[in-house]
Amino acid sequence: MSFGQAVRSVLSKYAEFKGRASRSEFWWWVLFYALGSFVLLAVVPKLVFLWEIAFLIPNLAVFVRRMHDSDHSGWWYFCPVVNVVFTFFPSTPGPNRFDLASGVAVVDETQLSAGSTACPACGKLRLPGQNFCQACGHQFS
Repeated sequence: MSFGQAVRSVLSKYAEFKGRASRSEFWWWVLFYALGSFVLLAVVPKLVFLWEIAFLIPNLAVFVRRMHDSDHSGWWYFCPVVNVVFTFFPSTPGPNRFDLASGVAVVDETQLSAGSTACPACGKLRLPGQNFCQACGHQFS
């Protein structure tokens, strides 16, 4: 993916947290964002705050999609050291547990029993008696 394609892709998926973002899409976006910040800081420092606010949601969204591509939860955003390491992980081939939009089954139907259900957030198998999803931390009601 080229620089321009990556920026267009991230902006077209402004607040889309489902799906995947490739390494190239993520790192080209990071370069675009950093260059924009530095230019604004040098030219009109007062506009940097508006830049940060305008691109807060796409930054979060592309990061979460990048984590999904490497088969990790987007919640790793809140652990700064680990999340940078995870962005370098290669893409997982084929469907993974975060491919909810693709229609791929993420629960092995053979493991379901009468008291088993799937997590509505990530699709991982929920066993009877669990209050939180082991994969994504979603609290069951």
